Formats: sequence, C-alpha cells, structure tokens
Amino acid sequence: VLMGVCLLVSAIFFYDETKMLLDIGASSSFTVVLDVVKSDALPPSLAHVVAPPTEAFVMDDTNALFTVEGLRHMNETYADVNDWVITFIDQSYLETFDLWYRYYRTHDGSRVQHPRLLFLIALDNVAFTKLRQCLGGTPDIVVVRLDKEGAGKNESLLWEQRVLFLHQIIHELPQYNIVFTDVDAFWVRDPFTEIFYNSPSLRDADVIASRGRYPQECPLTNAGASCMGFIRFRNTLATRQYLTHVRDWLQDEDNQKDDQVAVNCVATSSLYEPVQEQLPFNKHNTALLTYRSNRTIMMAPSSDDDSHLTIGLLSYSVVPRYCKEQTSRWRTNSNIVIIHCLANKNAKSKSIAIQKNDLLLKGEW
Repeated sequence: VLMGVCLLVSAIFFYDETKMLLDIGASSSFTVVLDVVKSDALPPSLAHVVAPPTEAFVMDDTNALFTVEGLRHMNETYADVNDWVITFIDQSYLETFDLWYRYYRTHDGSRVQHPRLLFLIALDNVAFTKLRQCLGGTPDIVVVRLDKEGAGKNESLLWEQRVLFLHQIIHELPQYNIVFTDVDAFWVRDPFTEIFYNSPSLRDADVIASRGRYPQECPLTNAGASCMGFIRFRNTLATRQYLTHVRDWLQDEDNQKDDQVAVNCVATSSLYEPVQEQLPFNKHNTALLTYRSNRTIMMAPSSDDDSHLTIGLLSYSVVPRYCKEQTSRWRTNSNIVIIHCLANKNAKSKSIAIQKNDLLLKGEW
C-alpha cells in the first residue's frame, strides 16, 4: 500500500521514500530514469510541477463527465487533444500503475504532435484518493471514480461498465479517439509514433488491438483475438456502430458479461461478414482485417465509410504476451512497443512478472 501523501519538496512530487511514484524532477535538466529514452529538457506536459494550476474541473465519478457542464468542460479544455488514454486502477494496483506512469511519461516528447489526455478511473475510494492527491489538477490528466455504487468490486459488472463508458464517450465526444490500456501493459516505446499515426498499414484502421487467444470460441483469425488490455478505437462512424453492437451484445442477458468476449464475438457474428485479410497472420506479422457491416444503424450523416470495419491485430513481436523469451532483449529490440506479460489477475502475480522480465526502471520500486 502506498504510504503518505504527495508533497512538493524542491519541485519534486514523491510518495514515502520506499515507494517511487512520480519521482519527477522539475529542474532545468530533466532526465528520465530509463536506459533507452532520455531528455534534456522538461517536457511541456510537466509544467504543472513548477506552476500548478489554480483551478481544475472536479468530477467525482464518470457520470459527471456526461452532464452538460462536464461535456462543455471537456470540449473547451481539451479542444486540441486527439486521443484519450484510459486506464482503470484499484488500490492493489497502485504500485503497478506507479511503474506504468513512469514509462508513459518517457514519451511526452510526442505530445506536441499527438496531443492526448490521460484519463484515470479509480475503482475504489483508496485509489481515487491517492490518485487525486498526487495527480489531480495536472493539465493533461483527469482522475475520477468509475461510479459511487461500487461497480469496480464486481468483475462482470466492471466489464460491462467499461463498454458503456467507452460507448458513451465515443458518441458524445466524437472528436476523440480512445485508447484502453491495462496498467501492466508497459509502454516501452511510444505507440502514437510507432503504431497509431506512422504505420502505413494501420493508421487508418478503425480498431487497433493487441493480440490474445481469448475467447477461443470466436477468434477473428488464425486463433487470434482482440485483447482489451491494449486497444485503440479511432472515432469513426464504423467504430461507433461497432461499439453500439458490442454494448447491445453485453446487455443481452444470454451473453457472457465480458468486454473482450463481446468485441470479438460481435465481429464474428452475423452482424459482420469478413471480406479481406490484408496481411499474412502469424506471430511475427500484424493482421489487418476488414469486415462488411450487415446491419447499419441509423446515425447522423457522416463522411465516414460505415459499411466496412477494419481491425488491426498487432503481432506478438510488437506487443509480446508470452514474455519469457522476448523481453530479455526488449531494450535493444526495436520491434517491441508494448510489453504486456500474461500473469494471473492479481497484483502480486503482476509484480513477480515485472521483476522476472526486467521491466523495473532504475531506482527503488
């Protein structure tokens, strides 16, 4: 459990000395504590360390986002943002998030070209309090609770709530693309420059997802499935229709309340017809899949093509899941962008996987 509160001392935010959350220096020479990425200048996104904002919009939970005031605030405050990076955190994963955040900040150099908002959703009051104490008021971060009813304590309800939240954002705020990332999916390189915007084969895809094997009953291709642990939804009409189908699928009482099952089973259902697999699909190649919609949802007119949905499935060489062999060389392997090692779904197992796969940064953890 993280101890203490965040203090401003010599322009450095930190937790208790045994925990290293936000060990970010605000001097004229900022150095990221990572072997492969270093910077000599303080990134603009860290200006709050020197001059904290005097006002911040306060949202207690995600419901407040969709009020008239909340939507107006997001539209006005983040008018220049292209992407939201969203992650869900409970108190047992605060230390894992601590490490994830340090990786995330090493890529601040691309924020000018690819402006983004980090949207942190706390699943319990302890996580909410700690995150708000340390990061509340940061210009490029929003901290909220999922809700006040404890959805985060019920796994099946959480998966459904995640999709409902995603569906509502993508419709109410259509100018933003959405990235879902687990806090143990470590950004060892910048996915915005390496994947989302500069990859000729993927930059126009509606959905870009890391690859998994679950659910096996409805694989997209070659036993591969979209993994919700790292996935980006480009805000297009085809994406909005797809997520409406996913929401409806989850709300059907006969279907399993699992968001990863939903995004895969909808794409392989009678709602869509596969029409093309552009790239050969194996562990070394990324697949680009195209589906024709068999059921168009009436929505506002748009110049987007709503008849086809494209899904990019990233190879294991880009987002390794079975980490034992690959991650020992990740610092020199330029193909690896995200490391998301398979482990049991509990904080202790994640911590063991982090240490075994050489993912610790310099400094205590």
